[in-house]
Amino acid sequence: MNKKVKYLLFFVTLTSLLFLSCQIGLGKEVDLEAPTITLTKMQSGTVELPSAKFGGGIYCGKKVSFFGTATDNEGVDSVYAEIKWSNETEYKHFADATLTGETFRFDLTFEQNGTAYIKFVATDKAKNYNVNSSKVVTLLVDDQAPVGEAWYIDRHINGITYPLKDIEELKKVDFNSQDNKDVAQNVEFSICSAFKDEMGIKPGSISIQIKNEKNELICTIPNSSTNDYSPVFKITHDTLVKGNATLATGRHFLQIWYNAEDIVELPDSNKAQDVQVPCGWFVWEPESDNPKITQSPLPAENTDEVLVNVKDTVYATLFDDDGLKEVFCALLKSSEYNQIKDNQNLVTNIQEIFNRVPEAERSSRVKNYTPSSTERDVVLSFTAPDSPQGMYLVCYVKDVYEKTTTKVQLINVTDATAPILHIASPANNSVPNVTMSSDSKSATVTIEGQTLDTSGCTYLEFLWVPNSFDTDNNKKAEKANAVFNSISSSDYAPQSEDNAKQSLLEN
Repeated sequence: MNKKVKYLLFFVTLTSLLFLSCQIGLGKEVDLEAPTITLTKMQSGTVELPSAKFGGGIYCGKKVSFFGTATDNEGVDSVYAEIKWSNETEYKHFADATLTGETFRFDLTFEQNGTAYIKFVATDKAKNYNVNSSKVVTLLVDDQAPVGEAWYIDRHINGITYPLKDIEELKKVDFNSQDNKDVAQNVEFSICSAFKDEMGIKPGSISIQIKNEKNELICTIPNSSTNDYSPVFKITHDTLVKGNATLATGRHFLQIWYNAEDIVELPDSNKAQDVQVPCGWFVWEPESDNPKITQSPLPAENTDEVLVNVKDTVYATLFDDDGLKEVFCALLKSSEYNQIKDNQNLVTNIQEIFNRVPEAERSSRVKNYTPSSTERDVVLSFTAPDSPQGMYLVCYVKDVYEKTTTKVQLINVTDATAPILHIASPANNSVPNVTMSSDSKSATVTIEGQTLDTSGCTYLEFLWVPNSFDTDNNKKAEKANAVFNSISSSDYAPQSEDNAKQSLLEN
């Protein structure tokens, strides 16, 4: 190609480029300006918070509204919000604003509590963006009041604790059992718990209320601990009695309620007011501070005496909820006991009791024990003599606070190599109660007692002797014995329960 042609093509190309450039300049300019977003306030309920106070995070409930403006040289296309919770790494779309000209409004509802980062973004049609096109606000979302859990009693004794329980469960407790010595409270103790809240507990806001079975308020106890998350509520005898004088004595079932408040500011803090602790009952009994004494076996029903066979073992259990200091027990013969029973210092005068027991028998019938400072239970055992007789188990115990308890228990030692019948009711061979039927054709007689035998009793029959009543007891006994002796031993064959009942009705 010659030079003239080349120059011509270059001139045409340059002219075309200049022409196209001039054509573009005559149209609309390219939009390179990013929108600007401004937050003006947040509203929660009737409370408004200006944007100047948005820094550092905002405590709020689950429903809030944000207001602001968004501007752009070509007009704002949209305003939206993204959310990222503290345990997440990326933002996700959350809500679109309601736009009215250059103003917008967000009505946000959160489905959970926690720390949320909200990014508000304004866009134009050209999708321009710079640092002024978005704003990030940290929200501390919490609409739940503090919650108290894991309630228990600190007994102030060697770290011993006891849980709060349901009232019906507590009413079934055997308070005379050594296993239940920590159930009833007395003198001084503390109620403890563990509290939690999403954002924080307001200092000094936690307290408990103590109410009785009638739901009557006895007293309010503040948290005595500096830790609001592990509060301690100290309760004393004087505090309870001052709230209700009837608590000075007796056994009472009391319940715990609590109050707490968090640090949320909008619209108001979340408050737990008069919250009933589930299964939050405890027992208050001033007398439970005294040491206790029990024996095994227990007395027969409706009597005050313990029935044992010869050479059986009798156990004395002495215990205290605080700690024992001195323990003394003796198994005395009736003659020995009768010599000292009128002494006002019967049990506390240990030396006198000690002297009444023959020296050869002291090691087996007298037990004097000094517990360690942490011992709360002592079990002493005695062997019943090899001949039937009445005896007395004499016990004395002193706790670490010098409180004492004494007990004298009648022990009836019997020789049960042959069956023995012990009638407990009616007492003293008195006439039993007879309940006639409505047609006067039958009657019900109730007799209670025990049968004792080394090999066990196989059956028991009841013989009713009619027309044996007489004002002269000797004649009455003679009539009854005459009928009894007239019955052949073969008549004593064991009967079924139904046959025995029928036999009674016929006689």
